Amino acid sequence: WLYDLDAPALEPQRLAEHRGNVLAVALSADGQLLASGDDNGELVLWDLSGNAPQPQHLNGQESSVLALGFGERDGHAVLASGGELNELKLWDLAEADPEPVEIPGHPGSVLNLAISPDGRWLASIGGEDGAVRLWSVPVSELVDLACRTAGRSLSLEERNDFLRRGGQLAAACDSR
Repeated sequence: WLYDLDAPALEPQRLAEHRGNVLAVALSADGQLLASGDDNGELVLWDLSGNAPQPQHLNGQESSVLALGFGERDGHAVLASGGELNELKLWDLAEADPEPVEIPGHPGSVLNLAISPDGRWLASIGGEDGAVRLWSVPVSELVDLACRTAGRSLSLEERNDFLRRGGQLAAACDSR
């Protein structure tokens, strides 16, 4: 349900795009976007800028969505999602059909996360190891960092291991 706190007398709107149980929600700082995730791994981005919320299904989450958070980077929204099967992903919402960048780190479920308003920091908590992990490198720089570190284009195996985006390979280092 979506409640308008500026008009509490209005009937709340039911957001019914999920088939499973919704386990996580997050609102962007400007209140224009809502993300919701369920126990089937379905992740829905809602545009709240108009009179009726408009859903967009984001593909690439493979397990239950347990945590969500918004930040902003270079003037546009970014979304972080965490779930079971050590899934921690970052979505660049400037793209019309965003594909997630996977961030490896936790051996088990990602139970909670927070992303700084400027999109510079991402913190997450792992359920299996109880560790809090903090990343300070924006996703757009992760690909560049991998290429600079390797000093060359990445092999297909390296791309699969480190730079998968929702099942497709990121175009990493192709111009190097």
